[in-house]
Amino acid sequence: MKSLILAIALTLVTTACANRLSNDAWQNQVSAKVQEWHLQPINSITTFALDSWTSLGEHYLIIRTSPFKPYLLELKARCPSLNFANNLLTKQAMSSSLSARFDSVIPGNSPDIPCQINKIYPLTKEQEKALTSLDN
Repeated sequence: MKSLILAIALTLVTTACANRLSNDAWQNQVSAKVQEWHLQPINSITTFALDSWTSLGEHYLIIRTSPFKPYLLELKARCPSLNFANNLLTKQAMSSSLSARFDSVIPGNSPDIPCQINKIYPLTKEQEKALTSLDN
């Protein structure tokens, strides 16, 4: 009986891992959506206060300044700890705004490795939902 339960659990874990996108595939799909939707980057988010966030691989994440204001952040380089972080810190030049090319996000599990923000894209709730469903 224990062997059967172990085999089922192993199958479920293997299936779940097989359905997850690789970081390169995730980056390619998010990049394709940015182009498809003709998203235009903005320089900064004024009156910034982080409400919540969702990782989209190692190069992108969605942050929300309220439940109804999502933004896609494109990072300048890989941020390998982002997928596994339980919390997210921000390093901002100005406390009330978040700026592309000047500010960074820091995965809470790697506080010594800031990940610089390259671009900020405003999203609609529908676009946010489409991006977060890419890895399911």
